[in-house]
Amino acid sequence: MVPHRHHARSVAPLRDPAKEAVEETLVFWSPSKPFVQVNFDAGFYKELEAASMGIVIRNITALIMGAACLWNRHVPNALAVEVL
Repeated sequence: MVPHRHHARSVAPLRDPAKEAVEETLVFWSPSKPFVQVNFDAGFYKELEAASMGIVIRNITALIMGAACLWNRHVPNALAVEVL
């Protein structure tokens, strides 16, 4: 008799919830006419005392109407980036 087989069978039904697959549903949202969607993000670089920012503007069909990248120097902290 192998004592570990019975033990392994009794533990087999237990699952690790962190390893279970998660099903995701993507929902694409677009603005109604005549509005546009504006997305922006920023990052702070402590060692350089600088910040980078990016902006993308899309219309109802997700066509990019405009985009910009900005670099700001002499930014003292992350809170200042949020204010910008």
